[in-house]
Amino acid sequence: MKAGDTFVFYTDGFTEAMNKYKIEFTEERLKDSISKHIDLPANELLQKIIDDVNSFIGKTFQHDDMTIVVVKILK
Repeated sequence: MKAGDTFVFYTDGFTEAMNKYKIEFTEERLKDSISKHIDLPANELLQKIIDDVNSFIGKTFQHDDMTIVVVKILK
């Protein structure tokens, strides 16, 4: 690990979260969300990822747990 590294640990509930059309969020969408917000502080990056997933799934009930941790190594 070195200064500036970012680690995102998550359960499959994030990547397998489904919208009303039964389309999963996927690892690709998760990677895109992380990349789009990578320069934010850890707590803001975490919230943006959650916002992106929630925007994708809407009000659809999820069948799996969703746990995520963001760690940034500071300088």
